[in-house]
Amino acid sequence: MVRVIPYPTFMVNIWVQPNAKHTQVIGIEANYLKIKLHAPAVDDKANENLVIFLSKSFKTAKSNITLISGRHHRKKRLEIQHATIMPEWGNFFLTTNHTGE
Repeated sequence: MVRVIPYPTFMVNIWVQPNAKHTQVIGIEANYLKIKLHAPAVDDKANENLVIFLSKSFKTAKSNITLISGRHHRKKRLEIQHATIMPEWGNFFLTTNHTGE
């Protein structure tokens, strides 16, 4: 189930696991959304895969997703702007990490 997002911009804390069989959300741990990424952690491929996955999940352009910190780490912080939907697993962010008014 998805729903329209009430906040135009919000922050996301993500813990990635590169080199997985499939890119998918696997849960929440220590205030991080854990995501397995199909891409390896080489030449920024994992970050690119993450941005593509998030842009499809939130139905926003890749240019609306900014990697704030964690470019070379598994724990990352991203800003998502102009999302049009909220995937079911994304409801976690509505109550903890939004920057909307």
